[in-house]
Amino acid sequence: MSVGLIGLGMGLITPLVMVKIQAAVPVDQRGTAVALNTFTGTFSQTFGAAVFGMMFNLVTVASGHSNLGSSFESGLVSSDQLVQVREILASGVHVVFTGAVALALCSLCLSIVLNQAEKKSVRAKK
Repeated sequence: MSVGLIGLGMGLITPLVMVKIQAAVPVDQRGTAVALNTFTGTFSQTFGAAVFGMMFNLVTVASGHSNLGSSFESGLVSSDQLVQVREILASGVHVVFTGAVALALCSLCLSIVLNQAEKKSVRAKK
């Protein structure tokens, strides 16, 4: 549910960001600005998948549980071990979401600081 809500928010804000970017640059640089935004978005997604995947793997491997790679359909893993595996995987997902929230808060703080700096530079020009 929360991932869907985040995706919906990103889907709704992306066109607004593109319009804002296009309005902020001269006409002859609009293509470059939009391309840079698209590239950084794609790069960030790739880098984020790698970093968060690494965090998830570190949490699950640190558990030392040997049945994480087992086939759970064959009945080789007992129900007690399945509960442990489920808790390990849930803790890995929890770490990923906690990291995403931390990065979102850092981004919010950075955007506030940049917005204040922009307002100060506009006031100084007047």
